[in-house]
Amino acid sequence: MPDTDLEAVQDSAVPGLWGIGDVPWLWGTRIRILFVIDGRISEGSGAEEFGLGPVLQTLRNRWFAWWVRFSIQVVRRDPPTSFRFTQAGFNVNDFDQIWFFGDWPGLDANPPTVTDDIIGRPQYSPMGDDELKIIAEWMERGGGVFAAGDHSLLGASMCSRIPRVRTMRKWTRAQGVPSFAQADRHETLVHSPQGALAQEGDRMAARDLSRSAIRQFVAGQLGRDPASVALR
Repeated sequence: MPDTDLEAVQDSAVPGLWGIGDVPWLWGTRIRILFVIDGRISEGSGAEEFGLGPVLQTLRNRWFAWWVRFSIQVVRRDPPTSFRFTQAGFNVNDFDQIWFFGDWPGLDANPPTVTDDIIGRPQYSPMGDDELKIIAEWMERGGGVFAAGDHSLLGASMCSRIPRVRTMRKWTRAQGVPSFAQADRHETLVHSPQGALAQEGDRMAARDLSRSAIRQFVAGQLGRDPASVALR
């Protein structure tokens, strides 16, 4: 498939971030990555998005690492595109790696009374057996996989049945996946002295508290006043 980033490199003579010009003997290895997303996962960079914008921009920057070129394609399993590994014209061998970022079954799965049956419902675009076979055989030939979900069942519709990925972490109630809001929740949020954050949407407060904790730690290590520590 065409690689516009590589063509841009070949056509450019402007020195990059490393002070090295684009010359044929420095054109690095090309790594072809397929990003597969669903649900609330986006290609954006907004503060309230589950966005992949920063990582996509980094990988597409040809001077992020001049010794390697990343060829990126992003596909979405939801309508209207409804990407499937079995669809006509798609060849999994065109990629060296697949990065799965799953959301479905989404917020509908947060209540602890919801069972694993929700994972395979058609509206959540679950991975089919024929797709799993394609992925498994490709992995056996050396294909690399990265997969991410979130608390509770988030990402399970896409990832919970992929070979090896299915045991990299807990995806289902049967496996004992941590819940959304119960005592077994896993999180990195810093709670206020007044008690737990009211809801998941209180991200700005959590971020400010986290930055305060980091500032206190850094100041302690440096023997400085916390107010003098600047965080970017």
